[in-house]
Amino acid sequence: MTGPHSVYAHVVAQLAEHRDGPFAFQQPAEQHADTVPFEERGDLILAEIRRFSGRTHRSLHTRLAEIGFPGRRWHADEHDFGPEESVAALARWLIRDASASPPLLIGLTMLRGRAGPEDADVLRHLAFLPNEPGAAAIGILAEPPGSTGHLLWIAGICGERGPARLAVAALCGRPEAVPWLLRHSMTGPDDWTGNAPRVARAVDLPRALREHGDEVVVVRNAAHILLSAPRVRTGSLRGGLTGYADAVDAYAAFAEVCDRLPVAEHGLIERVRDDLYLHVPALLDWPPGTREEIAARLTAVLGRSPAPATPSAGFRVETAGIGAEGKTALSVLVDGRPVLTAEFFATSDAWYLLDSANGLHARAEPHETELANGACDPECCGGLFVTIRKEGGQVIWDGWRQTMAGDPWPFPEVRFDAGEYEAELKRATRAHTAERVLELATAGDEQTLIAIAEDGPDADLAVRQLSRLGTPSAADWLRRNAIRHDGHISPRSAGRIADATDLATTLTTGPDAETVAGAARILLAMAMPSPRGALLLDRADALATWRALAHVAGVLEPVLVARLAVELRTGQTAALPWKPGEPATLRKRLVAALPRGDAEPWADRVLRWLKRPRTAATEGFHALSLERPPTGPVIADVGLVPLVDGVPVSPGVSNARLEADALPRLLSTGRTRIHSGECHDGCGATYADIRRDGEVITWYVTPSLESHHVDSRYRFEASAYEETIERARTG
Repeated sequence: MTGPHSVYAHVVAQLAEHRDGPFAFQQPAEQHADTVPFEERGDLILAEIRRFSGRTHRSLHTRLAEIGFPGRRWHADEHDFGPEESVAALARWLIRDASASPPLLIGLTMLRGRAGPEDADVLRHLAFLPNEPGAAAIGILAEPPGSTGHLLWIAGICGERGPARLAVAALCGRPEAVPWLLRHSMTGPDDWTGNAPRVARAVDLPRALREHGDEVVVVRNAAHILLSAPRVRTGSLRGGLTGYADAVDAYAAFAEVCDRLPVAEHGLIERVRDDLYLHVPALLDWPPGTREEIAARLTAVLGRSPAPATPSAGFRVETAGIGAEGKTALSVLVDGRPVLTAEFFATSDAWYLLDSANGLHARAEPHETELANGACDPECCGGLFVTIRKEGGQVIWDGWRQTMAGDPWPFPEVRFDAGEYEAELKRATRAHTAERVLELATAGDEQTLIAIAEDGPDADLAVRQLSRLGTPSAADWLRRNAIRHDGHISPRSAGRIADATDLATTLTTGPDAETVAGAARILLAMAMPSPRGALLLDRADALATWRALAHVAGVLEPVLVARLAVELRTGQTAALPWKPGEPATLRKRLVAALPRGDAEPWADRVLRWLKRPRTAATEGFHALSLERPPTGPVIADVGLVPLVDGVPVSPGVSNARLEADALPRLLSTGRTRIHSGECHDGCGATYADIRRDGEVITWYVTPSLESHHVDSRYRFEASAYEETIERARTG
């Protein structure tokens, strides 16, 4: 282990640097091998502790680290370790002085049921550890009734999802914590979702709203509770919203006080209203007319009704609030029932389902669509898939497949009228719920839109609205401030900013440094991967904007200059219709703006990389050059970029890279992924069917999205190809 001697000291040192939170824990490094089988560890630990008399703590620690922790099912209170006083003393030494996870976990397990007030300070620090150690520490800390203050401290300062979530769960059983739970319990990370029903019961949400509804913070927290409770995972629905007896009354109480929320937060009200019909709340046992009355009250505050659906009752698609990572989620209703949210807790991203070739749109050739996912990988957190095809005048959903535990999907086959089906998809694409909220927020209120654009999941939509205003002040804010970091604004919205601000002209009229930096970020954002394809390549002003930017790049921070230079060589920009030699000329201008010397060694790496010789083309064949862009303080290790004749193979996903561990696949035949976006096929990926015929290697290239256009075939001379791959593998 590096740094402080013990794990506890490591946490204390990190907390000293983050006194005001939020605290994001950095795991200490450690070296130990897990070679002992799990089923043997418990007996070995028991034997070592019984032989502890006469040995040093450090020698026992070394042996426990070698054995490893037996797992969560191992309970120390089931074993006789010896005198209670000695066991407690040993446990306290381990939790304070252990320098590896296994001895620390063993000490925490031994301390359960034996902890006293003197252990609280150590435990509340160890609670910040990720995974099992942190959970064990909070479990012990929550045992004595006087630990509420410690749990509140953890929940308030901790930026890690697990510890804060566990602390909030423990607080729900304590009356003295109700004031905090009522105001702050659901304003943390998404992973706190599972606490929502628990918090609602603990604070008696309907009564609390009627007694404290004049406080904006209470109403805001209640909105988050009502939006989070339906999204508890499928396996926990009985303990979620449908198992919350006062759910209907809680919605009614929220409708009575929701007008306390400022206009900038009316998106919360709209999502609560839409949940009544599009999510798990639709499955509650509503008294006749109650749901309609609550929806009418919420609509009166918003000032706008939902967009009408198509006449078909069989198929309906609506945006259902913001899902994982700030993306707009969808609710799909079949015969009025929100089938996805009834059976699963999250839907796929709206843009994937509505816009992509593998989404909800039907064609004669069947294709599988991921309707819902568990926020990470379907094989991990679960996913729901259906095969969609068009047959005559009908759209057919069948071939249901799910990767999560539970009952199989209840519909073996669903049929829709094809005309009504496509009409509903077109309507849903136009009617973004969050966008309607932003239109309400504008009403000429530019500052409200800017406030939304600066923070929150609706930032992308707020930028689109600002782009439509057309006022000089909105354009000035957009070009300077709209894009602060990659991913904050989508490539599509970056294009709208470019339209609204006329970047090419602005850059030729003596712009200040902030305007130039904003233009650089807008160009880089337009070059990001997009399910809609190569957005930058479709812009008529792309070349003019790049040329103007290169002339004024001297005022930019070195990191931005380096990113622009890297983009010119390996990104979407490299595929623009440049004049011969023009990209090299622009790169030279950018390189001239890079600092030199020991103070910026990464900039020198950028310079050396840009000057590397290119692979010459072979007669009758394409030339392959695998490049690894350099790293820097902001330029992450972006992997390898396959270039053919100096142009990226898949410019439509230009910011996606081939990782080094994929290189061996390029030396074998068969289908392999040569480019991928952040979420693989959904964000755009390129595949090559690699074949070899004597001394000729051929790539037959296909994109995962129909909107990406790539050449269909590349041919390489085998020995030069293999030499290129091997050179990339070795450095």
